[in-house]
Amino acid sequence: MPSCRGSIAYVLGLTIGASCAAAPPQVAEGDKADWTWLRSEGTASLVLEPPQLKGVERWVLESPRHRGPINCLTVSPDGTRAATGGCDGVVRIWNLETGTLEKALVGHRYHLYSMDWSPDGTMLATHSWGDAKLIIWDIATGAMKKRFDKSLEMRSLRWSRDSRKLAGCTLGSGKISVVEGLGEPKVLTEIGQPIWALDWSPDATRLAVVAFGNVGSLIDASSGAAVTQLEIDGDEAFTMVRFSPEGKALATGNSASTSIWDAATGKRIATIKTPTADIAWSADGKQLTTTSSVGVKFWEGSDGKPAGGLPATGSLIEWNHASGRLVVAAADRVQAWDRDGKEAIVSIDAGGSAAPVFQAGKPVVTGVGTNALSLWDPVSFKRIGRLEGHAKPVTTAAWSQDGKRFASGSEDGTVRMWNVKNAESLHECRGHKGRITCLEWTADGKALVTASYDKTARIWSAEGEAKGTLEGHTSWIEAVAWSPNGKQVVTGGRDKNLIVWDAAQQAEAKKIEGTVPITALAWSAVKGVPALACGFQDGSIRVVNPSTGEVLAALATGNASNWYRTSALCWMPGNRPMLLASRYYLAQIWDVTQGKTVERQIAPGGASAVFPTAGGAFAVARSEDRTVRFWDPEGGKLRGVLLEEGDALVGISTSGDVKYDPDTNPGLIAIVQTQSGQQTISLDELAKTYGWKNNTKVMKLPSRN
Repeated sequence: MPSCRGSIAYVLGLTIGASCAAAPPQVAEGDKADWTWLRSEGTASLVLEPPQLKGVERWVLESPRHRGPINCLTVSPDGTRAATGGCDGVVRIWNLETGTLEKALVGHRYHLYSMDWSPDGTMLATHSWGDAKLIIWDIATGAMKKRFDKSLEMRSLRWSRDSRKLAGCTLGSGKISVVEGLGEPKVLTEIGQPIWALDWSPDATRLAVVAFGNVGSLIDASSGAAVTQLEIDGDEAFTMVRFSPEGKALATGNSASTSIWDAATGKRIATIKTPTADIAWSADGKQLTTTSSVGVKFWEGSDGKPAGGLPATGSLIEWNHASGRLVVAAADRVQAWDRDGKEAIVSIDAGGSAAPVFQAGKPVVTGVGTNALSLWDPVSFKRIGRLEGHAKPVTTAAWSQDGKRFASGSEDGTVRMWNVKNAESLHECRGHKGRITCLEWTADGKALVTASYDKTARIWSAEGEAKGTLEGHTSWIEAVAWSPNGKQVVTGGRDKNLIVWDAAQQAEAKKIEGTVPITALAWSAVKGVPALACGFQDGSIRVVNPSTGEVLAALATGNASNWYRTSALCWMPGNRPMLLASRYYLAQIWDVTQGKTVERQIAPGGASAVFPTAGGAFAVARSEDRTVRFWDPEGGKLRGVLLEEGDALVGISTSGDVKYDPDTNPGLIAIVQTQSGQQTISLDELAKTYGWKNNTKVMKLPSRN
């Protein structure tokens, strides 16, 4: 790695090569230890040390909903059930008639990203990016028919129509592997380019492939030779591909458009200029559907002309040919629709990403992502109040460092300061013209800085008085931080610029231009020298002197994938400069002087906040999997988690003891594996059938910072 001391361009991400859509993720040399740890030890399980229960091989406790956003979807051939997966690594199967959870399956450690239901309805294939394992499940029993323990990078899993062959592809060198009859995977071909997606032709004689480098091919399923090339223009790069049911046409898509192709000649039939997250064909192949944040749209398969739409949004879609219904999944829900429906036939609350807001010794706050926040006693876990007043969902919230003040920001651009004891709104701060992205109190709690999609930051007194507007960014601000003395504030965001402001004058003191969006900031001092920790969209972390721009330490290298985003930073207390950081699926404690990781713990989906508690004896990562995770930085051992579930605050120890207000019902489930397979039961059934005993005294939250 080149020397970076004093190089402002380098600290702000000169090493990044391209966006996620343009280049595959590559593991940097300095990240290999992190990657090895994630693959060998990282797990998103809520229960790491369950006691032995009679007749049980293993068991875990889980939320009935996904902890984190839904990443993958597949529907049973008869259209009655849907399977989903996400960053918690748990497969959940939903009844599309009743909208209820039928069962959950545990076998992967975290991050399910690809799955497919076999056409005969008996098997489900799943692959985890987290452990690089492929599992084929028996749907009826929940047993693993086959687990491939060898590391496999098989994304975009697809069964052949006869359920005999399962194909998957890789990034990297672009291998296509085929599992036939539950045998060992065999490499069919290697195209030399990272493959985004593939699909079988109906007769299983060809595979359609779209890959990095504007590659679109039809490959002979016997020889692996390319038999047809799609006539792709310019810089098009497709990330999804689907054969029409009769095999005569092919659809490809990317974030900006969808194309329809003649499968025999590779010639383009039509180009549809619409944002596309996923595509699916009707049973007769006459219509194609796309889904994205702008809605579900229908298009004529013959010429790509518009053919209507549905008032539904999502990132995943399947058009079930048996039921004729469309199943659409967004980050937190699964819906089933009739082709001409005005509203969903069934809508399932299937996931979420909002974690509790925790500060030691203060009420735990839940409800981020909704219009109202709930306050919970950190000892009894009973609800003690509600903070109501925001007209739109809360996007960010934080306690002041002394725990005397609490503030929240909303999608509507307003900020509220609260009297937590009385659950009353003290001040409503208006001025922003877009969603609040982040906020932070000064160390003494006398001022608050907020940032918004409107490209500005604003400073407020603790009494809610507007003290100034910081204007200078050309895109929205993602991170803010106060100097330790509260005299300066720093902002960074999507425009890749770092700006240091004089808080009293609201004037720009220094501007550092970069090449990578800034996603996290934390200001401290190292041996009397101002030290600003900067996290970036590419996962890199640098410590700079905000006065001079000098690079003081380079802790993490960058990566061309948005998956590696540094999402949170915090300086640890103590004499040695230690930084607590979250990047991609890790929470890490860095020794800044030595430039190396001291301890690691998983933070599924990335943490939205990290901070130390109990004088450094515990560190806490608030993750996108709806948990606050307490862990011992001396040994990296998980101590327990907090989870918001079923309108309740739940604490779960590593041994599976559960604490919550008995007047609430979080509806937790137990996933139990026996010799016959896996079953999903309630906690009452776990106690009655298998003798589980709960010890609520085990779960104690840190009481001080």
